[in-house]
Amino acid sequence: MDNSFNLAASAPVAAGLLQWKGKVASRDGAVTGSFVMPDSTLTLSVAGKAIASGVLVLEERWGSVTGCCLIQVPLSGAKGQFITTAFVLGK
Repeated sequence: MDNSFNLAASAPVAAGLLQWKGKVASRDGAVTGSFVMPDSTLTLSVAGKAIASGVLVLEERWGSVTGCCLIQVPLSGAKGQFITTAFVLGK
């Protein structure tokens, strides 16, 4: 994270992981961002950007977890169809 609370871009930890762009709100720790997911990521046909939203956590009881987000992945097919997945931010 930089001084303006933008999530810093970094190389994936392992091959096959997706890059994403996001931002953290300094007033409440809300995380927002998006992924561009290739069709090969899922067995379903993806239709555009996947939108992420979540929150940072500040309590020690969470250990190495610093936040968590839900991701809405749009699918081809019926209008408005999507699946939900999640990710965890860590130290």
